[in-house]
Amino acid sequence: MYKIKCQNCKGHGVLQQFAHVENGICFTCSGSGIQEVDKETYENYQKRIERDKQGKYILFNNGNVEYYNSEKQIEKLYGNFFCGSYGEYDCSVSYKDKNIAYGKSDENDKEFINEAKKIYKQRQNEKIIEQIVIFKEMLKGKTDQELVQIINNKIKELEGRL
Repeated sequence: MYKIKCQNCKGHGVLQQFAHVENGICFTCSGSGIQEVDKETYENYQKRIERDKQGKYILFNNGNVEYYNSEKQIEKLYGNFFCGSYGEYDCSVSYKDKNIAYGKSDENDKEFINEAKKIYKQRQNEKIIEQIVIFKEMLKGKTDQELVQIINNKIKELEGRL
């Protein structure tokens, strides 16, 4: 068995709201503040401690991942957010840039990051396709071969980034 801080009383051994029942002693840990758990629960507890050290909130910022301890920190740096989603994940999305989003850090962080990166890549590709369309429109009616070659080179460069 593994030992962790009691999750019921947060390691205090007592629960003040139940002081009227056996002086509030925590029945989960028998007042010791320590709880015995199986290996899986212990490993999950350790992972949660590590996540909390990084920050309670995970923010995806145009391809980069950042961790913060409070929403106030995030809003101070990035401004206001609205309730939205990134793929299947509900999160807060920046009013200024839809490629900045954050949510509460939990065991789904890797999935959220992968989903955010996938959507970000799709959005980047959409922008590149829009630029290609603009350059192809510019080609219409052009007779200057040097200019046509420059535009075609730019189109090839953009297609290479897809």
